[in-house]
Amino acid sequence: MTQHSTSADERLLNFLRLNPSIWGVAHIPINLELICSLWSDTDWSETKTLTMTALYDNIAEWLCRRYLSKQNSDIQMTKEDIYADCHKELAFLETLAFKGMENNTVILRKDLLQKTLKETEYSSKHYTRLLNIGILKSINVQSTGNRIEVEKDHYFIHLSFQEHFAARYLVKALNGPGRQAAIEFINSHKYNQRFQLVFIFTSGLLAQSDVESCTDMFWDIILGEPSDLVGLRQIQLIISCMEENASNSCFHRHAELMDYITKGIIIAISMKHDIIYKQLQESLQRSASLVDDSRIQDTFIKLLKSEDPHVKTNILSMISQLSFSNSSPQLIHTLLLYLDDEYWYTRAIACEALGQMRGEAVTDDVINRLVAALGDENDNVKSNIYLALGKIGGKAASDQIRDLLSAVLADENEYFREIVCVALGEMGEKAASDDVLNRLVAAVDNKTADIRRKACDALGKIGEKAATNDVMNKLVTAFGDENYYVRESARKCLGKLDKKVTTNDIINRLMMALQDKDANVRQRACASLREMGEEVATNDVINRLMIALGDENPNVREDACKALGKMGERTTSDDAINKLVIALADENANVRWSACQILRKMGEKTPINGVINELVAALKDEHWNIKRDACNALGDLGEKAATNDVINGLMTALEDCYGNVKEAACKALGEMGEKATANDVVNGLINTLGNAWSDVRESAWKALRKMNQKVTTEDLVNRILTAL
Repeated sequence: MTQHSTSADERLLNFLRLNPSIWGVAHIPINLELICSLWSDTDWSETKTLTMTALYDNIAEWLCRRYLSKQNSDIQMTKEDIYADCHKELAFLETLAFKGMENNTVILRKDLLQKTLKETEYSSKHYTRLLNIGILKSINVQSTGNRIEVEKDHYFIHLSFQEHFAARYLVKALNGPGRQAAIEFINSHKYNQRFQLVFIFTSGLLAQSDVESCTDMFWDIILGEPSDLVGLRQIQLIISCMEENASNSCFHRHAELMDYITKGIIIAISMKHDIIYKQLQESLQRSASLVDDSRIQDTFIKLLKSEDPHVKTNILSMISQLSFSNSSPQLIHTLLLYLDDEYWYTRAIACEALGQMRGEAVTDDVINRLVAALGDENDNVKSNIYLALGKIGGKAASDQIRDLLSAVLADENEYFREIVCVALGEMGEKAASDDVLNRLVAAVDNKTADIRRKACDALGKIGEKAATNDVMNKLVTAFGDENYYVRESARKCLGKLDKKVTTNDIINRLMMALQDKDANVRQRACASLREMGEEVATNDVINRLMIALGDENPNVREDACKALGKMGERTTSDDAINKLVIALADENANVRWSACQILRKMGEKTPINGVINELVAALKDEHWNIKRDACNALGDLGEKAATNDVINGLMTALEDCYGNVKEAACKALGEMGEKATANDVVNGLINTLGNAWSDVRESAWKALRKMNQKVTTEDLVNRILTAL
């Protein structure tokens, strides 16, 4: 998602989030590109769920249709006709994919390719047609320069496509002469994680077919011997494969397989080893439709009523990590009973679990029970209630929830304010009200960085309803926040609120902020301009920053200095440099230090006249860091700055009580050229060779060596001996 993402992008993202298994594969770049292409050409407005198998089947159809359109073929055909037209190419891809899986390789060597060509009787003269579909790619080896495609190694555009086409091969084999080999393959590899996606696709493809005998055969193999020792792999595989049957309401073995899953949940939750139930939990997280099944929810209720504290804690933890879209009233009622549990930890997890509940069963009574529980004495319980209310409020419009959370933003408890920012973000656009927006804007100025960051995040999640002038201005000034994560959150949020926002829009808002009556706003504006740097270095911005150098507030003047230092070559004008020179005499030490640093960075671009005298004056500053930077700035100017006043000032700095100042003075004297070779200077550096600090001694020695062209080694030795 970019700053200028469209509402179509948001709809696609929301759709993908509703389908956890697809959300995972969408993070693969090539898959995301194909999903976006498919999304733009397909009307999925009525589609709420999509299985992995359906997605890859749609992509394969789309690629074939695209290929045929480039061949000027009539593409106003059904999927069946498209597949029929490309059946030879698809059969070749299926066979090659399966052979690659059998050989445990993603790089498909040319000898394997040749065998597949013979087995499928696919003519090599049509091979270019196959590659042009876009599912299989050849590997070009620069050293050989071979241009014959069938003599090259190949690969599928992603492993998941190889797995999908291998599954297509298996389904056909189960319904053909290769049945026995297919049965043996599934039986041998059903617990091997390497092949799990192949079997998931196989389950999904069988669900789309009308061949009940093949479906029964597949499930008989999965449920039959051999069984894995713990039983976990088998249950995980059943869950994943059943998710691909989500749209098949008439599947005659549904009850039998759900019985396997519920028994597996009971065993996993009852075991003392957390790793078992957590792995099962991960499988259920990827199976959004299964957790809404009445048998699964009834099993959860049964476990919640257990007398074993370990079982109760485990099942609460599992429920709190799952996403429900149609929770049963009985499950919610059972969870509400835990709000009165004697242990705070149990109450806290119960609140987290209630936050995952969705559907018509989440009534006002449920919300009222959660609100009443805010009287709990434990802060962890209360924070989880706020988060639960935020999640529920995002699905069930409730002014009561929004107003309650908004009031907490004014609470003295920083922890709760941070949590409520997250909760309001969970509500999304339903959290939008003048009161909420005003309090979130105020939170962007909070002293705690995490609250500032999460306030920005919340405003971004509320969306376009938060795109008021006050909100936009506050986000722009947050670009200059001292905390990197706050700055990034503010930038992302601004992009979500105004998808067409330009750099000029941001500059204009910051220019207005520089004239604000609140010094904190003016300071943030300067800091924002500093962070944006040369990107905003217009004449108007630089002129406004020069005016800010005369601001009554020292913090504003300091950040104005720093901002000018980031504006690049445009700040080397006489006017800008004169303003910085004046700032060298500022009453505030931080301002003087900032001006000194910037003038030093400008180096040779800095006009000499007027600058040197102020730098010499800075050598007498009461603050050691300013004296050090003045020495460094004069050293950077080199021989051009080698006046008597400068050299005398640097000699005085050699006697400073701070080692950092002495070190910088030595370095600067080493850059002054011939004028720094006078007896007093050389003797001063020789005396410094006896300093207690090694860095000072080393700098003095380097400065003396630079003078070697004007002062002979014999002279130096004699003077050192004299000093001894």
